[in-house]
Amino acid sequence: MTIVDVSGIGKGAVFLIKGEANLLFEAGMAYAADAMSEAIKREIGDKKLDAVLLSHSHYDHVAGLAKVREIWPDVKVYASREAQEILRRPGALKTIRRLSGEASEAAGLSWNSEYDDRELQVDVGLEDGETVVIGDHRVYAFATVGHTRCSMSYIVDDEVMLCSETVGVLGPGDAYMPSFLVDYLGAEESIRRSSQFSVRTIILNHYGPVDEADRNGIWDILLKKLKDSREAMISIMERFPDDDEALREMERVFHSRVDKKDQPDEAFYINAASMMKTLRRQFPECFVRGYQLIAAVDRNWAIGNQGRMLAVIPADQKLFRQETMGKIIVMGRKTFLTFPGGRPLDGRHNVILTKKEDWGVKGAVVCHSVKETLKQIEALKKENNLKNSDVFIIGGESVYREFLPYCSVAHITFIDFSYAADTHMVNLEKEGWKVAETSDEQTFFDLCYEFRKYERS
Repeated sequence: MTIVDVSGIGKGAVFLIKGEANLLFEAGMAYAADAMSEAIKREIGDKKLDAVLLSHSHYDHVAGLAKVREIWPDVKVYASREAQEILRRPGALKTIRRLSGEASEAAGLSWNSEYDDRELQVDVGLEDGETVVIGDHRVYAFATVGHTRCSMSYIVDDEVMLCSETVGVLGPGDAYMPSFLVDYLGAEESIRRSSQFSVRTIILNHYGPVDEADRNGIWDILLKKLKDSREAMISIMERFPDDDEALREMERVFHSRVDKKDQPDEAFYINAASMMKTLRRQFPECFVRGYQLIAAVDRNWAIGNQGRMLAVIPADQKLFRQETMGKIIVMGRKTFLTFPGGRPLDGRHNVILTKKEDWGVKGAVVCHSVKETLKQIEALKKENNLKNSDVFIIGGESVYREFLPYCSVAHITFIDFSYAADTHMVNLEKEGWKVAETSDEQTFFDLCYEFRKYERS
């Protein structure tokens, strides 16, 4: 078996697997179709092209099919069943045509815009784990979800793995393009799944064969690069809250060294925007900001002892009611059990976090993890037309610590006394929070206290 890069323009886009039967992996860009077809003909001469294996349904992988079918009308096109369905949809075909034109314009190259959309359709839809025989080749197909829902990789004759874009795109030097458009966690799993197969040759999409010296460690490399790209993108999104600014920074970080013929800026922006949505959906804890925190603490930032508050101050209780009425309050189970009668507080949306799976209470939302709590908060916000600033974290110690990263404002009743205590809140001043407002000194019998408003710096 011989494998040849027949991209025509550029490299790493289309590969020919030569044998008794000739297979093509991907069909490439519309503007490269003529050059690609000529490269194929140079390799196989008068022999026929038997099949095209598509990794997914994006325009830069399927647009060359029209030219391929023109020259080899009996060719069979294989892809996942999901890709087969997508390439029947008028909206998807319209997008492929539009992006093909924009890519051709960006590359300064001509393309045939007069093709029939039906020429891009898939003849044989494959299921995950299905094996097909094409001439002298045995082809095993397996789903590698992450870049798209329809992404599929192939193993030919137990020797060659043809990888979908899900596992990531390597470039010159240490360049890397993340590709988890629809499912980051799926991309991680797809890399792990791919690593389970033992093959002699690994072909990476938009790259080519992996060097023999790197073959054993390639999956660890790709998994690390995927995780690093996630952290880099999350960092960019935190530094640039405006999506357009974040996209421009991602273009600088990930796309500045990419040949625009291979991926025009607009295509990158579409992909990056999709990855941003995926990260927000799968890692909501990294992006939530604006919750508020309310607590009464002593000089040592203690908040309680043996399940009780350190002091009961009427003005503090009044402030708590004023700030939280009509809002979402988030607490631990032990804090909830200190409420009068063990009932949810009236006029507020009570959310309780507990590890006890079989515990519940009427009139409150009970959650068992931070991630579940965040999702329930989002549902309550939407249902009641509330904002992040309408979410108050009210204790106890572990809940304050777990939700501090999501808070931007803290209302602290600071008591000028040191109590015997067994629970504490994080000292906000040591965490870099700044006092934005301070009341005059207040007294309650012999206690001195003040109201402070802290803001995350």
